[in-house]
Amino acid sequence: MKCLKIKDGKGEFTLNGSDYSPLDQINKDDLMALLEIALDPEQEFEMDEYDPGLVTNAAHKVIYNSLYDKFTAVKANKEHFTSEIDGLYQEAFNKYRLEEE
Repeated sequence: MKCLKIKDGKGEFTLNGSDYSPLDQINKDDLMALLEIALDPEQEFEMDEYDPGLVTNAAHKVIYNSLYDKFTAVKANKEHFTSEIDGLYQEAFNKYRLEEE
């Protein structure tokens, strides 16, 4: 799903793949939802490549550039994050399973 895109010189985001909102309206809950999508192994997180010449709105340029850099890093480390999270849950699962037996 394309979560971040550039359209008409402005950055936009979506949480459902169809309803896009301007980047200057993004809030903490939206960012957390985008992060969940980006880390979900069953979802494909896509975004338009950042091109400063395509984003003409100054505020959108700053926000899009920052989000693009952060989500590029998240995508690059997605497998590492998910295996680390799985390992944390596995440790807790093993600990409490052994205490019950």
